[in-house]
Amino acid sequence: MKTKLFAILLLLSVFSRANAQTEKGSISGKVIDETNQPAMYATVSLHNSKDSTLVRGTISNLDGDYSLDNISAGSYFISVTMLGYDKSRSAVQQLGAGAKISVATLKLKKLSNQLKEVSITVKKPLIENQIDKTVLNVENSALATGNNVMELLQKAPGVTVDKDDKINLRGKSGVQVMIDGKPSYLSQEQLANLLRATDASNIQSIEIITNPSSKYDASGNSGIINIKMKKNQSFGTNGTLTVGGGYGKRHKADGNASLNHREKLFNVFSNYSYGNYGNFHTLAVDRLLNTSGGTTYFSSSSYDKNDSENHNYKGGIDFFLGSKNTLGFLTSGNVFRGHNHETGINKIGATIAASDSSVVADNHGRSPYDFATYNINYKSVLDSSGTELTANLDYSRSAGDQDNYYNSSYMLGNGTEKRPPLLFRNYTPNVADIYSAKVDFTHPFSKKTKLETGLKSSYVKTDNNLNYSTKQADGSYQNDAARSNQFQYTEVISAAYVSLSTEPFKDFSIQAGLRAENTHSEGNSITDGTVVARNYLNFFPTVYLKQKLSAKNTIGVSYSRRIDRPDYGSLNPFLYFIDQYLYAKGNPYLNPQYTNSFEMNYIYRDSYSTSLNYSRTTGGITQVLLTNPVNKALFQTNENLATQTSLSLNINAPVTIAKWWKTNNNVTIFHNEVESPNIGGADFSTSKTAWMLNTNHSLTVTKTTGIELNGSYNSPSVSGTFNVSSFYGVDFGINQSFADKKFNLKLGVNDFLNTRTKQSVSSNLENNTYAIHQNYESRVVRMSLTWRFGNSNVKSVDKHGGSESEQNRLKK
Repeated sequence: MKTKLFAILLLLSVFSRANAQTEKGSISGKVIDETNQPAMYATVSLHNSKDSTLVRGTISNLDGDYSLDNISAGSYFISVTMLGYDKSRSAVQQLGAGAKISVATLKLKKLSNQLKEVSITVKKPLIENQIDKTVLNVENSALATGNNVMELLQKAPGVTVDKDDKINLRGKSGVQVMIDGKPSYLSQEQLANLLRATDASNIQSIEIITNPSSKYDASGNSGIINIKMKKNQSFGTNGTLTVGGGYGKRHKADGNASLNHREKLFNVFSNYSYGNYGNFHTLAVDRLLNTSGGTTYFSSSSYDKNDSENHNYKGGIDFFLGSKNTLGFLTSGNVFRGHNHETGINKIGATIAASDSSVVADNHGRSPYDFATYNINYKSVLDSSGTELTANLDYSRSAGDQDNYYNSSYMLGNGTEKRPPLLFRNYTPNVADIYSAKVDFTHPFSKKTKLETGLKSSYVKTDNNLNYSTKQADGSYQNDAARSNQFQYTEVISAAYVSLSTEPFKDFSIQAGLRAENTHSEGNSITDGTVVARNYLNFFPTVYLKQKLSAKNTIGVSYSRRIDRPDYGSLNPFLYFIDQYLYAKGNPYLNPQYTNSFEMNYIYRDSYSTSLNYSRTTGGITQVLLTNPVNKALFQTNENLATQTSLSLNINAPVTIAKWWKTNNNVTIFHNEVESPNIGGADFSTSKTAWMLNTNHSLTVTKTTGIELNGSYNSPSVSGTFNVSSFYGVDFGINQSFADKKFNLKLGVNDFLNTRTKQSVSSNLENNTYAIHQNYESRVVRMSLTWRFGNSNVKSVDKHGGSESEQNRLKK
């Protein structure tokens, strides 16, 4: 019995010693500068004293303190680096099992050849090609001068904007536009208004992601365009003030102001921009209608003159709750006021040469629009390995109040009145409320394996009214109940995702994810009692493989499944009349479209890239123009096509002609096919191969003077049921800094050759022969002057301590 007891005690003793030897310890300390002030956000790394290998790393907090936990027993030393300072190193530390030791305070000394204040400018290339996305760095580009974001997007490689402001990527529609990583939830028209009202000078970069991971919303069958706003991380008070203007055929004037103040415990930021713009737009539609009663020709032309005022604002505050927690509040919005006056004529006859009647239009209206969003965000770094928890609560509200008056006169071919004129009013107030909540969690299991997971829920409610009224003899307007309507729409999307990335072998990495989204929607036409409800659950897998073949060669393969839900306006069933022969209507029975996308890409020397993409969309949502056989009117609506397939090849090649002359050249070749068994009562099929070219040239004339040239060409193409004509253009910009770069003068010319002014679209549908020709104010000369004030030197480092690449290496 004593022998057994002794053996048990011996085993327990051995186990206890083994357990004690594996117990982890911790090392902590403090970093100060020459003035004995805390050195905030310095990079702290722990090294093995035997071979100096990196064991773990972290960043000093606002008090200069750091702590490295979960460290095995051994012999180590601490190394501290910070931009503008000499490296500091501690004495060798002996850490016992489970021990906690404090390292003597480390003092950083300025580099001996360092100026009192360091100002380092690292100019990023205009276009960066990464394995999973293309980045357009427009922060300091002269081509952004005086432009709005919609105009800027049209200069991005592979991006086009069609006649209805729908954004296409590599010849495909269905792009999800995000701002600072957040979806806008706006309708196509509202998003276009917001992008036009946003000054391009507020943009830092534009990310083009063709196959997003499961972390992103599954919306956007052709990919995501993420617009990143400028952020100032300098300590102290600083800001910018910009005034500008321009002229094409009408006036342009704008201004922008930003003010930021950052301290140890908080950061306050604000921005306001104003724009006052005059524009014009001409539209010509030629249409041939064949019926059993004969042939009728319609030829219409119109001139639309519009003026707008834009007020954009953004403000917020971040509280730094220690070194690992941040609580932020943000609000932003847009106030838009537009006025337009349109005149036109629609000629009707049995032949093109002679019309037997016409409709003369004189219309005017206003289009006020307000958009505001509010955000609460929280971020917590849970440990030194990089585990993070982030949370966002958002509320957005948009409200429009369009009010248009139409005056249509009906004339015979000899100029006499055919019948009394029709004077009517379309008053269309609309409101949308959007709520969303999101939580994301990131946990690195090791240097090579990371888990990302999260939950999101959004609730959208829209209320659209159309009040159609006709003018009476006494000057009052009487409501026409048959042509008026109220449409309410609600949508709830609940989502969850998980994504795992790992590097199982050297230079080979895998990222696989799955996103689930459950959608419940209900469209309710209050006027006629029609209710269309949908409830569906979908799964969206993503897979991404990357192999680094050598130091200069990398290949990648990716797959994703995505969804595009109809925008809110497309579901509204009521008719929106322009005149007797032209109107638009929604389709409440539209279904979502689904896309499976495959992509292979290759990058050479982190610069040259080639990608091949294949996608297939089922139930594709497309805009169609059809003829009403009863009243011969042309109406616009949306329908689900059977299938859309797209194959695209994208090549990007940066070429340095001289040290002072750098270029970036992008070519996209794509083949689109569209098939549907029933569009307008007939089978439909079309296909076309098209291509687009974009070339950017950046010339450094002096240290303070730069010139940029941008040229683009888009060949004839197909988009759904439309044939789209070719268009091309050249943009020019010059950038001059002076007064120690505190002032910057920019001159830009959009469409220098005035060749983008015309765009044409024609029908691909059988028995629907028409052509649409549009003219825009395309060539505009713009100038802006920017004053930068306050603290903006590298000495005032950003939150990443000016050593982001080192920190990223520590987190891997």
